[in-house]
Amino acid sequence: MAWYENRIHVDDLEKRTRLYEKLLLGKIDEYNLEIRVLNSSDEYKWVKSFSKAVKESEGQSVKKIIHTLVDISNEKEKTFEVEALKNKLKELDTKK
Repeated sequence: MAWYENRIHVDDLEKRTRLYEKLLLGKIDEYNLEIRVLNSSDEYKWVKSFSKAVKESEGQSVKKIIHTLVDISNEKEKTFEVEALKNKLKELDTKK
């Protein structure tokens, strides 16, 4: 997992690490998180990270973890554009 952790944006690493540790310890069963991950072109992409612990039975230790990443970069970019436009409108409104 070290290769993956080295690719997570520094601002997202602590939160992801904290949730992953809780998952390993059985304190939570799953988590969903939006983080930035460095891709093979050395560009950060926004991804939705889904992780779920699999146990033999309730109360048992974690046997394995299922982990999926979904690229949400386009959606995040549109969200940032909308926020920038909202801020610009507020600015114009306060200048009246």
